[in-house]
Amino acid sequence: MTIWAGRAGELRVPASSGCWLLSAKGASVRCSRSRRRVSPAMAATGLMSDAAVTVNPSICHPKTSGTVRLRSPRPEDPPVINYCLLGEPDDVVALAKVCRNTRAIFATATMRPYVLSERLPGKHVQNVSDWAAYLRSSAFRAEHPVGTCRMGNGNGAVVDERSRVRGIDGLRVIDASVIPALPSGNTTAPTIMVAERGADFVRETR
Repeated sequence: MTIWAGRAGELRVPASSGCWLLSAKGASVRCSRSRRRVSPAMAATGLMSDAAVTVNPSICHPKTSGTVRLRSPRPEDPPVINYCLLGEPDDVVALAKVCRNTRAIFATATMRPYVLSERLPGKHVQNVSDWAAYLRSSAFRAEHPVGTCRMGNGNGAVVDERSRVRGIDGLRVIDASVIPALPSGNTTAPTIMVAERGADFVRETR
């Protein structure tokens, strides 16, 4: 959570299983030596030299919430961010279920002829403890965090319905942090909407 004028907004970020990697017939080989973000499990495989398919099962509405805290009184110091990924046991259960469904999809009669092998997580991952161990070692944040300055009318809301920080005159927050809960899709469109509406609010006060 982030503390603003005595109010706190929780950091919400979706969790991804890291990677689902399968050797596949007919898949084009696309490798990059400068991947922006990969899971530890994916990084351990090194660069792919043959065709493969990757899938990133994710949970868009995790129960876990993280924190963003000040490192020091110096504004130039970066904040301390703790995503707390999979901090709630229910999130592990939910993500494991999505992964099992992903495996089932690739095992269907339609997909099975194109799958040569499952590299990650691997067939040895089967029971609840196997999934928990794999996910805790390979999961990563799926970006699109929201909520640290959540909008609302309750005592815990950081900004009001016009993006004004409660308790501080002349200050607004107009970005994805005011979104109180993760949307099921990408946050780009909602953030553009927040920015356009926030710009209207600023113009109306001039």
